[in-house]
Amino acid sequence: MQKYTYDEYMKLRKGAHVLSRDFFGDKVLRLRDGSMLKLFRVKRLFSSARVRPYSLRFVRNAEKLNQMNISSVRIII
Repeated sequence: MQKYTYDEYMKLRKGAHVLSRDFFGDKVLRLRDGSMLKLFRVKRLFSSARVRPYSLRFVRNAEKLNQMNISSVRIII
């Protein structure tokens, strides 16, 4: 997983289509090249995400689904 500066994010976001957003901002974007960008953010100071980040959980779950021959996303890091 990568961390982006604000400027890097804005460059990636240019021309992207927002597929999902919530009160905190964008969550999923379809980029110009057709790939998807899933954004993860920790919303609380004290959170289990500080120990086990949401992004790593997402990757692990996608890998488990693929191992069970259940279609899932392909992770590009």
